[in-house]
Amino acid sequence: MRLYRIVKLFLNYSQFMTLESLATTLKVSTRTIRTDIDELMKDADKQGFEILERPKKGYYLVIHDSEKFQLYFETLKEIDVKTPERRRNMLYMNLLFQNSYQTIANLSELLQVSKSQIKIDLKKLIQEKNIVNQLERRAHYGIRLTVSFEERLVMMIEHYYAADIDFLTLYQQFIDTAVEEQLVHFVDTLLTDSQLQYRDEQLTVIYQKYFITYAFIAFNNQMLLPAGFSEATFRKLLETPEFKSCADYLAYLIADQSKVLDLPTVDRVKIEHEIEQFFRKIDDLYQTNMSEDQEFMRLIKLHIQALIGRQPFQEDCHQPLTIEMSQRYAQEFDFSLKLADMLEEAFNIQVTAVEVGLICTHLAVHFERHKYRQINNYRKIAIVCSSGGGSAHLIKLQLSYLFTDATIQTFALNAEEKISAFMPDIIFSIKPLRATYQVPVVLINELGLDLTPNTLLEAIAQQSSNVAENDKQAFLSLFDKHYFGRENQVTYPQLLAKMANQLEADGIVEAGFKQSVLERENLLSTLYGERLAMPHPLELLAKQNQISVALFQPTPDEPVKIIFLLAIQGQQVNLIRMITEKIFQLLGKEQTLRELSEASSFEEFYVILKNSL
Repeated sequence: MRLYRIVKLFLNYSQFMTLESLATTLKVSTRTIRTDIDELMKDADKQGFEILERPKKGYYLVIHDSEKFQLYFETLKEIDVKTPERRRNMLYMNLLFQNSYQTIANLSELLQVSKSQIKIDLKKLIQEKNIVNQLERRAHYGIRLTVSFEERLVMMIEHYYAADIDFLTLYQQFIDTAVEEQLVHFVDTLLTDSQLQYRDEQLTVIYQKYFITYAFIAFNNQMLLPAGFSEATFRKLLETPEFKSCADYLAYLIADQSKVLDLPTVDRVKIEHEIEQFFRKIDDLYQTNMSEDQEFMRLIKLHIQALIGRQPFQEDCHQPLTIEMSQRYAQEFDFSLKLADMLEEAFNIQVTAVEVGLICTHLAVHFERHKYRQINNYRKIAIVCSSGGGSAHLIKLQLSYLFTDATIQTFALNAEEKISAFMPDIIFSIKPLRATYQVPVVLINELGLDLTPNTLLEAIAQQSSNVAENDKQAFLSLFDKHYFGRENQVTYPQLLAKMANQLEADGIVEAGFKQSVLERENLLSTLYGERLAMPHPLELLAKQNQISVALFQPTPDEPVKIIFLLAIQGQQVNLIRMITEKIFQLLGKEQTLRELSEASSFEEFYVILKNSL
C-alpha cells in the first residue's frame, strides 16, 4: 500500500518532504497524501515514531523506538504489492490460476487494498488484457475467467516462458525439482501405455504442460499439498467433474503430439556439439555459467532440435512477445541473437525474430533461477551497524526479504570476536571493518537498502559502497553532462553513429563500437514505443561504463524520443540487468518521459530522472 511507500520515502530522503513532492513521486493528489499521513499519525505513538510537520518545509519522520517501528514497518511491507501495474498482474495471475468464482471482497483481502480499488484495477485489467468477453460476473458468486482449459494453459505457458515473477510465485508453490521428476515418471507411464512414439522435443512440450496442469489443479484443491506429489490423488482429481476438461485436454495432448513424427530428422550430435561450444564460449567471455546448468542445456538443445526440424513450437508456446523480451532481458536477447547467427551459419537456416524471442525465454529462465540460487547460497549473514541495534534491525528486516532462508544476525562495529564466532557467509557493514574476513564485505547505507536481486549480486561482486548503498546512485553515476544533447534534423541511424563516434573519440569504447551498435539495431530496433530507446552493441566493447543521452526529435510533428546509448564493460551482466530494469521502469511513466524529453539542460534532466527512480 501507499503507506509503506510514504514511510520508505521518509527513510530514504532523511529530510523534510512537502505534500507536493510526495504527491508527485507517488502520482496521487496532495489530498490523498494528506489523508495517508493522517492515517500514519494515528499509529505513530503506539508504533515508536513521530511525523513532524513544519510550515513550508513539510513532513519529517522521527523514530523513537526502533524495535516497535521495525515491527510496524514490517507489517506495512507485508501488505505492499508494489506498483499498480504489479498489483494488476497479481490480480490477473490469481484469476488465471483460480477455477471457481472469486468475490471482490476476497480479492480485496488477498491484495490488501480496498474493494473500490479492486474494481478500478479490474476495469484497467480488462482493457489491458482484452478479456471483456472472457470475464464472467455472477451476483452473489463473484467473477472468474471463462476460457477453455486449453486457452488457459496457453496463457499460463506464455507467462512461464516470460519468467513472470507473479506466475512463478504461484507455480513454484506446487512444483519443484522432486515433483517434476515424479510427474515425468507419471507421464512416461502413460506414454508407455499408449504405445505411441515421440521425439524428445515433443516430450518436453508434454512434460511442461503436465507440470502447469498439476500446479493449476493443486492450486484449486487442497488434496494436493504444496511441493508434494501424490499420483493416486492426482489421478483421482483428474476423474472429477471439476477437472474433466483438464483430463480431456491431456488425453488429447498425448494422442495429438504423435502425429508430427514425419518431420525431417536432424543431426542431434552436431546440434549438441555446436550448442555446447557456443555456450562455453559465452561463459568464458561474460563470466556466466550457462554451459554448467544441465537442465537449461537439456531444454535449449531440445528446443533447437525442434527449431531446426521445423517443429511448430510457436503453436505450443503461443509466440512470446519478442519485443517485450528484448526490452526486459536485453543481455539475454543479445545472447539469443548470437546463437541465432551461429545456427544460421552452421545449419544454413533462417531464424526468425519470433524464434529468437522463444530462445530468449530459455535464457531468461536460466538467469532468473541462477540469480536466486546465488542469493540462497548465503546461509549466514552478519549486519554490522553502530551498536548492533536500532537501524541494524531495520536493515535486517529489509535483507530478510531477499535472503529468505538465511540466518541473519546484527553486530556492533567493535564485535570482531562475535562476528568471527558466527562464521558468516557474507557481511553487510555501514563502515569499513578493521578485521579481515574471508567472505564478501559489502558497505551499506545506515538507513537501509533498496536492492533488487540483480543489484545485490552486483554489489557483492564489486564489494563497493557506491553499488551497495543504493542501486539508484549506481545507475545515476553512469550519466555525464559531456554525453548529453538535443538532436534534430538527422535520422535515427545517423544519430546513433554520431553518439557512438563521440564515445570512440573520447576513448570510452573500443574501435568497432559504432558498427556493433548499428548491427544490433538492424537486427531488431531498440526503439520502444514513441519516446524511449536503449541502443547498445552486440559485443561489450566499453573501456569504462557510460550512458550517453540524446533528446531526439526526428520531425517537428513527432514526439521527442529519449535515447540511452549503453557503453558497458564486459563481464558485468548483473550491472546490465540493473540498468535495463531502471530504464524499462520508465516505459510506464508517460508524465516522466514527457518531462525528461522537455528538459532544457543536463541538470534538469538529471533531477527529473533521479526523482523518478
